Formats: sequence, structure tokens, C-alpha cells
Amino acid sequence: LLVPDPQWRRHMATVREAATAVFIFTVGDVAAQQIEYGSVDTLAPISAERTGGASALGFIWGGVVSPSVYKLNERLFPGRSPASVAKKILFSFVFLGNLGNWSMIFSRRMLAGGQTTDAAQEANAKGDAEAVPSLLERARATARSVNADFPTVISHDIKVWPPTDLIVFSLVPIRLRVAFVSSVSVCWHTYISFTASQGTSAVPAEAATALDHGGARADAPPSLLVRRSSSRPPPLHR
Repeated sequence: LLVPDPQWRRHMATVREAATAVFIFTVGDVAAQQIEYGSVDTLAPISAERTGGASALGFIWGGVVSPSVYKLNERLFPGRSPASVAKKILFSFVFLGNLGNWSMIFSRRMLAGGQTTDAAQEANAKGDAEAVPSLLERARATARSVNADFPTVISHDIKVWPPTDLIVFSLVPIRLRVAFVSSVSVCWHTYISFTASQGTSAVPAEAATALDHGGARADAPPSLLVRRSSSRPPPLHR
């Protein structure tokens, strides 16, 4: 019998993690676009450019960033003791909940063109090339917009991921962690994709917006209109 090479098995684990993350980010973005469209009866016109960007972010996040964070987490705080579990949850919250969520929203907004000031938008509409903001200016405006929304994002993260991590790190067998966390991740990345596109202030407003007689919002825009993974234990995506 041929024994699989350990290095080959590690490579395959990385591929599976990245593929799972791409799937989660893609499904989350498509679901967010459907929510933004505002109809439960009609499929939204999906933006291939936006969904492609979300898939690319999923590949980078799930294949490189998140596994590295989880490996370090397990290496620093091994075991299932209450102290180790608490440290893992805090470590995950700092690096994935704070830095991770902020980076995901910022990246999604920059891929969509970045935020600009009202004056810059007006100049762009008039075709004033000299007044169009530079990449650095768009990045600064986008960062400010993310900072404005981020307290709400963190308040939601605290309600979702620390309890999920507590269950995962202390109770869920390793062989079941992927399925358990992936189910939560799909919902979370739907929220992150929606927030990156619409902002946190749109979440309650969208739910309360009246629908027109066809089921879709009368002002629904064309769809111009994402965390975790680990290698050992198996991939977790948030």
C-alpha cells in the first residue's frame, strides 16, 4: 500500500481550506446581493465582478491568512482547559474579529471603487478629471467609512463568534468542526458582504423598506452590489 506523503497531505489540506473559504465567501456575497435586491420572489441580477472579488478574498483569507492565525492560536494555547479556551477566544477576537472584519469590509469597498466625498462624486459625474480623487484619497475615505460602521460590526461579532468559539474549542469534536463553523460562516459573510456594500445603517432600514407590487423594491439598484479556518484542527471559516 502506498502511504501518502505528509507534505502532500498538508498541501491538500490547504487546498481544501481555500476551496471551502471561496465557497463560503461566494455564497455569502450572492445571498447579500439577493437581500439588497429586496425581493423574495425574484432572483437578483448578480454582479459577476463583485462576486469574483469576494471569491478572490475568500481564497486569500481561507488559504493563507486564517489558517496561519489558527495554527498560531493552537500553538500558543494548546488544550481544552478553561484558561486555554478563554485565551483562544480572545486571540481569535482580536485578530479575526477586529483586524479580520475591518480588513474584509475595507477590501470589499475598495474593490467596488472605494468611498469618495460628495464633492468628488459630483466632480466625477461632471467629468472633471482633475477633481477625481486619487487612490490614496479613496483609501482614506473608505477607511473613514469602515471606522464609522465598525462599532456596529463588532457588537454583532461579539454576539456570534465568541459563543461559537466557546462551543467549538471546548465541545465540538475535531471531525465535526468544519461543518459546524462553516454553517455559521455562511451567515456571517452574508452579513459582512451586505455591510460592505450598504453600511450598517442600511441593515434595519432594508428590513423595513416597503416592497412594490412586484415584490422588489421600487428603488432597488442594479446589483453593484465575509472568517475563519485552521489546518490542524481542520479548517474553520469565519
